[in-house]
Amino acid sequence: FFFKQKTAYEIRPRDWSSDVCSSDLEPDDPFPLQLRPETLDPLHYPGLTFAQLLAYLDRDAGLLLWAQDTDGRPKVIKPLASGNDRVRLAFAHTLGGPDGPAPIGYPVRAEPVRGTWEDAAERYRSWSLGQAWAERPIRDRGVHPAIAAAPVPVMIRVQGIHDEGPADPITAFLPWERTLPILDALAERLEAPLLPFVMAWEQHGPWTYPESLPPVGGSEGLAAFDAGVAARSWSPGTLANGTRWVTAHRWTGWDGTDAFARNGGPESVCRTADGGIWHEPWDAPWRASMPACLGVPTTGRLATELVRDLAALGMRTIQLLDQNLGAVTFPCYAPDHGHPDTPGPWMTDAMRTFLPEVRAA
Repeated sequence: FFFKQKTAYEIRPRDWSSDVCSSDLEPDDPFPLQLRPETLDPLHYPGLTFAQLLAYLDRDAGLLLWAQDTDGRPKVIKPLASGNDRVRLAFAHTLGGPDGPAPIGYPVRAEPVRGTWEDAAERYRSWSLGQAWAERPIRDRGVHPAIAAAPVPVMIRVQGIHDEGPADPITAFLPWERTLPILDALAERLEAPLLPFVMAWEQHGPWTYPESLPPVGGSEGLAAFDAGVAARSWSPGTLANGTRWVTAHRWTGWDGTDAFARNGGPESVCRTADGGIWHEPWDAPWRASMPACLGVPTTGRLATELVRDLAALGMRTIQLLDQNLGAVTFPCYAPDHGHPDTPGPWMTDAMRTFLPEVRAA
């Protein structure tokens, strides 16, 4: 497997009740530290894990473990239960390179710390704010005036009331022209501009990327809705499915396996360590999906085409990577995708290449 080195410090707590018991943690085993479908593809840094530290503190002292990684390289960061009330603070480093395993490339520091978890986090925060990613605070970054002026985002779900349920079109919102008077009434009641976000609009059922357009209710209807929202000086927007390729929606009965094969799906979705297609387990009861590999040009092409099409319909705010949780690059072990055949630094590089393409689209 690709975890060639593992940094871990094992500690044993005092005999008193702590906020987190070792029984609340995963067992100390290689399995939780491996990137595989059973452990979910976004549960690494940078992804849902957005800070590079672990800390353990008792009443008198504690230990802080953190990575001084300025390049955002993928790593799995977890506390694990080692038995007998011991806890392991574990970092698993993804080291796959074009010529095999590479050095970690950044220091991993262990320091004593006193106080609370906030004191431990402040040490990492102080270091993090000195890095390039913090040079321009979020408040100083460009935000469209229509977004900055709207205190109330409004989510409009046009199919089904939740993902794991029937996906019937909602007649209160469709045809699309019915939605604008509802928004007007809400804006008047709130005495504020709105930020309308359209969800679950895909033609075959919610979150059926890349077979998304035309939307339910038709492209002309969505374009007219977007134009109406813009005429009110609001910013119409949407949430999309990221780069998760969907081939079935069980509530609508849609089957997209032919389109998947025809449009390069088998050659571009992520592969597991044993060479098979990476099938998502978390959404399997209501749809069939696979993460797409950002190392393959097909993935970038399909994503940017969707962004261009949505922008052409009048969407101004597009949350493309909604289901790349934390804007994560999905791990992939494919030997023929143009990247090393293990997860590794290429994942960060791929996202850095991809985001400007999306922005340009």
